[in-house]
Amino acid sequence: MISRREILKDLLVAPFAAKAARSESLATLTKAETLDIGASNLIVPRALTKGSKIAITAPASPSSTWEVNGLVSKFRALGVECEIGETVKQRNSSTRYLSAPDDRRLDELMGYFLRDDIDGIFCARGGYGVMRILEKLDYAEIARHPKILVGYSDITALLFALYSQCGLVCYHGPVASSQFDEFTTMHMLKVLFSGYSDGIIEYTAPNLEIISPGTATGQLVGGNLTMVSGMLGTPYDVDTAGKIIFLEETREEPYKIDRMLTQMILAGKFKNASGVILGNFEYLKGNRNFFPGRSFSTMQVLVDRLGGLGIPVMFGIPFGHMQKKMTLPLGVNAAIDTAKKSFSIIERAIC
Repeated sequence: MISRREILKDLLVAPFAAKAARSESLATLTKAETLDIGASNLIVPRALTKGSKIAITAPASPSSTWEVNGLVSKFRALGVECEIGETVKQRNSSTRYLSAPDDRRLDELMGYFLRDDIDGIFCARGGYGVMRILEKLDYAEIARHPKILVGYSDITALLFALYSQCGLVCYHGPVASSQFDEFTTMHMLKVLFSGYSDGIIEYTAPNLEIISPGTATGQLVGGNLTMVSGMLGTPYDVDTAGKIIFLEETREEPYKIDRMLTQMILAGKFKNASGVILGNFEYLKGNRNFFPGRSFSTMQVLVDRLGGLGIPVMFGIPFGHMQKKMTLPLGVNAAIDTAKKSFSIIERAIC
């Protein structure tokens, strides 16, 4: 049996044969295609490949060149050039939990979208701060200069804004300061790079927990639960009707998970959804911060709040605040089959 390490080695040294095979057809494309995905016309960014160039920016909390070195090393091995933004390189302690003042973070992010030599943008980390710049982003210009954007945690707010305002397929995946182990790297390659996937990416595991059984298909939307609930009532919230909602959270007490899920229920976000998949959550069996018997466990909360929705709900998909994580594209069709304990991305997320 071929080991995952051997598979990864093959991926990293692959000669990008698919690029040559598709070069003639790709020559007729612009920087992105508008594809008919489901009932909506969405903008699908061009794939990364050997010779591409990515930018690393910090639109939320501070990072450093040292923190993003893992991604830089990985991409350079793939023949991808990396540019590290000033919001990463120049930490200013006066902005506290923000990497830089709002206008600098805004200008750097917009600048990378407008530059024709940049093929993709990776956010350095989450934390907090993206919501402060959403109103000032030029979504019309972003739609005219679409490209890959990747991040998670606080970056969920930016993903929602780009998806809802531009119709841009964007990617809930590792930030540049993540640990790029074999699992994380392979799934990122399959979603973002040319020649690594035919568009069908399946994840199955016997330890996936079924909160509510069934099958479902629909476009993926979601991200960090705090940010998803924080988008409610804003112009940047997304329509969840007919969609598969994915949610994850880190270091939040069970009662806070309860409150945020209840807020989504009261807002009708699950009413016409197709299904739900759940990633990382803590305190699954209990909560050390409460006396025994004073708190439900997180798993009890998830079952109580989501088990009666009448749609399939599955727990344990690897995404979000965990070392090994999948890259999930917002807007691309996926499928759930609880009998097979499988989750699948069923169409290409790049063109």
